[in-house]
Amino acid sequence: MRHPTHTPYDGSSKLFSIGLKPLDFDRWIEVDEFLLPHLAEKQRLYAEIPERVFVEEDCTRDAQREVLDLLVAHLEAAHPVTHHRNGADVEPVGFEGMTDRLPPALREAPLARASLLVQEDLILMRRDERGWRLAA
Repeated sequence: MRHPTHTPYDGSSKLFSIGLKPLDFDRWIEVDEFLLPHLAEKQRLYAEIPERVFVEEDCTRDAQREVLDLLVAHLEAAHPVTHHRNGADVEPVGFEGMTDRLPPALREAPLARASLLVQEDLILMRRDERGWRLAA
């Protein structure tokens, strides 16, 4: 089993910074033997409680699309064994077509589609006068 390389609480970051720092794009996403079970669990949660699993503010679709595009490019280049091109999309091997099974309200949300490509949870944050908040 591989050990994760992104460990925000390992003491290497300043106290209270929660380890937030830019990632090396070549090592952005890690894939291990739990990819398919994790994706299956995400799919189950989307089917059972979509409104509690995915939220988005208005006017976030462009940013969501940017995340999806970056993720697809990365997976195609860095993980060709576990992810393959299917037309315009990249899909996890063994999990083909699952993004098409998202609840209808989420099919057009790029971040929801992106979330079914990787084990990680994906979020978009926005900053305003009150500080950072979850935008999608």
